[in-house]
Amino acid sequence: ILDMHLVWIMHGPCGLVSTRLCYLGFDGYLTGVCAVFYINMASFFARLVILRNGFISRRRVILILLLLVAPHVAALSIFFSTAQIPDREARDLIEKHVPQYADEKTILASSHIFSPAIAYTLFYVCILVYPAILAFWKLRSITIRELAEKGKQMSAATRALHHTFVKVLTYQSLVPSMFVLAVSLFIFVQLFEFRQPAAESLSMMIAETPAILSALISLTCIPTYRRYLYRWIFRE
Repeated sequence: ILDMHLVWIMHGPCGLVSTRLCYLGFDGYLTGVCAVFYINMASFFARLVILRNGFISRRRVILILLLLVAPHVAALSIFFSTAQIPDREARDLIEKHVPQYADEKTILASSHIFSPAIAYTLFYVCILVYPAILAFWKLRSITIRELAEKGKQMSAATRALHHTFVKVLTYQSLVPSMFVLAVSLFIFVQLFEFRQPAAESLSMMIAETPAILSALISLTCIPTYRRYLYRWIFRE
């Protein structure tokens, strides 16, 4: 953050085309990591419904996604995409506050952090995640407790299946925490004006990992997926 504007220095092929493409690419990245975080939350809620009712209808799944994920993520993408300021203004911010990076080729920036678009972005990405992660862990503990209670009445095979389910839930509950860690690192870097490219890049790299880990956990911990993946790799 420089002079109340979000500023980025981009390295990559998008800079060969235009700064607008780079900005929209970051918009897609931001939208994607937020979608993964809130979809993980929605999936835990859906699992709790299945645990209590024995099933969940497709209509209810769509309703959960529409209420908890879709409108907010769509608003984030639309608002953020409209908040880019002209390249000259972005470069002026760099030259004024961190002139050591003034020679960088691709520099872009957003409007003021209190503008409606960026204020919504920061609220959704950097503030709402903290009560959301608390609700997520509460949801997880309720799910684990109900699994333990129902396990007493299950057959050995069903109990083993639910044991796998608990393990997957435990691993997947760590995934959203990584996004919160990335957000916390970003806030720390900005509050203390720690102008190190490695530290600033690290927060984005940490935020990217949940999307990969969530898929890997499902593929490796759920026997059906694991067997399918094994057969696909070894062509059996």
